[in-house]
Amino acid sequence: MAMKNIKFGFNGQLKKTILIFILPTCLINCSSSEFQEDILDFKFRLLDENGRVSTEFREDENFVFSFLIINNSSEGVYFTKFLDMDDFFTVKKKDDNHETLVGKPYSSYLCEFIVQDFKISAKDTLKIEIQWQPAHPYRPDVPYYSSYFCEVIGDNEMLPTGNYYSDFTSDFEFFQGEEAHKISKRNFHIDFTVN
Repeated sequence: MAMKNIKFGFNGQLKKTILIFILPTCLINCSSSEFQEDILDFKFRLLDENGRVSTEFREDENFVFSFLIINNSSEGVYFTKFLDMDDFFTVKKKDDNHETLVGKPYSSYLCEFIVQDFKISAKDTLKIEIQWQPAHPYRPDVPYYSSYFCEVIGDNEMLPTGNYYSDFTSDFEFFQGEEAHKISKRNFHIDFTVN
């Protein structure tokens, strides 16, 4: 399966359709959050500097947020609601029964694409990735940095030793042909440690 960036477009006129609601499920305390639907798979994971999925990092190690949406079907899908939340790739530190907001590697994302519908072609994957300390400004030759982030935070400190997590919830609304689909309140969560 080829990995490609977002493609834009809209195919056909919207007509009255039936919404399909799929109940969310959640996997917690694993190396990634993964959900499989009939049409789409979602994968939220952290990668080490070598591109391997991991939940353990060194104090001086940069790491990568990676979010994949995989279209399993033989038709393209067109998103009309996509990652509508403030906590996308946000890091929080856990100490006993207390949590502290640490930050995120960007201040805004998807800015230039706001008026477009997002398309994922048949049997294709949308990949959104950014490092905790991203290269600034965006350069296409830098690995693990999607162009979807229009304002990055280039001065994040490397995380000190501790227990952390990244967690976000989003609705996804999309069309496949003229049929509307909605995935409500899908939660993605990863616990990770820095030693």
